[in-house]
Amino acid sequence: MCPILYQHGFGKTFAWEANYEVIGGFEVEDDTIKEIRKDFHQHRLETIGKWRVDDRLGAAYVILKHKNLTHWRPIAPAPADPAALAQRRVARALRCLLKRLSDNSTFYLNSISNLAGQLKATTVRMRSAGCEHVVGRCYDVKDMFSRIPHAAVKDAVRQLLRKYEDEGVKQVRVSMRGKICAISLNRRKMDGYVSIPLRRLMAAIEYDLRHAVVKCGQTLVRQVSDIPMGKSTSPILASITCAMAEMRFLRELGYDRRLVGGWRIVDDITIVVGLTAQAVSKGYQGQIF
Repeated sequence: MCPILYQHGFGKTFAWEANYEVIGGFEVEDDTIKEIRKDFHQHRLETIGKWRVDDRLGAAYVILKHKNLTHWRPIAPAPADPAALAQRRVARALRCLLKRLSDNSTFYLNSISNLAGQLKATTVRMRSAGCEHVVGRCYDVKDMFSRIPHAAVKDAVRQLLRKYEDEGVKQVRVSMRGKICAISLNRRKMDGYVSIPLRRLMAAIEYDLRHAVVKCGQTLVRQVSDIPMGKSTSPILASITCAMAEMRFLRELGYDRRLVGGWRIVDDITIVVGLTAQAVSKGYQGQIF
């Protein structure tokens, strides 16, 4: 690849992008890591996962999208993050909470294997509502993730955690080995599990958003907006932000909720709307999307 072309793509993605602020050159890396480590211990995040002793920051780079060679995809390797272990456990705990939500409350689809069952349930619901026709659209919302402010991400996570707090949930237990997670209504600890209180989950997410720092060329930059890239928590934060917005949307539909179905896996979403024969005769199908 032409070095000049790569430098231009790199600048458009990072150096000239308003979502990143410059901290300084490589000479401030040690001080930056010390500040991040101090914040990590101040919020007792070491109880979730230990800080790596070989602390260093990851280097950002860009690659061309294989489907569209005129666009660049930003990459920031997560393994270099000193808090990677804690982030992985936080991501698993949040995914457990998101999976436990009712299927009808959001469009979130944890696995494509669940799609067939949900399609059948949606078909039955729409037929019982008298629908004879269906219109739908598919969207790729990946670009939307680069426009979500940190405040919206924190509000979405806070809304999810508050929902479980209202149900009496105290903590999430994450297995030290394997992928088992369990929601607990008490504060007791179990051997082989890391107990993460809901408030500490929120503190961990706020820590991630404050310290989304990577090496960018000859400088250190901090991501001040959008879903943080390159972190273990990035995919689940995107899913939670979308899921909470979907929950509000579906709740506002009221009785018309039975006419709407949708399924989303990370950034690919499909929405369908059922129509009665009377609605079709009035031409409403052309006014939905």
